[in-house]
Amino acid sequence: MEEGFLNAAEKERRPSSKPQSAENQLRKAEARIKFLETENDFLKKLEELERRAFKKKSFSLQLRSSI
Repeated sequence: MEEGFLNAAEKERRPSSKPQSAENQLRKAEARIKFLETENDFLKKLEELERRAFKKKSFSLQLRSSI
């Protein structure tokens, strides 16, 4: 399960002290990479939307001041 979907009790658990298998470590690392890539894509889209909204607002203000 990805970190973002853990409930509060699961987040507070201490990590297991026993060593993890290489396969398990790889699986967790791949899940973390996928999560971070998805988060990065989301943030890029959000920045683009904010940029467009700012340009639209700026353009609107320029039109008003030129009238």
